[in-house]
Amino acid sequence: MIKKKQTKKSPTLTIYCEGWCNYLRKIADALMEKNISFKYVDLRFDKPKFEKLSSKIGSPLPLPILEINGTYFKKPAYITITKLLKQSAWENGIDNLLYGSSPNQKV
Repeated sequence: MIKKKQTKKSPTLTIYCEGWCNYLRKIADALMEKNISFKYVDLRFDKPKFEKLSSKIGSPLPLPILEINGTYFKKPAYITITKLLKQSAWENGIDNLLYGSSPNQKV
């Protein structure tokens, strides 16, 4: 059996919104300043994702919504975002140390 080389996986961060607002600009600017990558989804142009989020979270959607490693957060404060990202990175590091990979990764 050949094992793939494990690399430290960064937490995934997706921001869902409908256009840019001041709150979203502050969050995006702060994330970019810290070199934290994220994906932005404009729900005005992605109706299937809008429907999926509405069914999971409810309507009306409290935008922006951040998805960190599959967990949704409704308009969280920036400090909450950085704590969640640090916690997720720490957990991935421990999983790699103890198990050789994250439990969610396939080897």
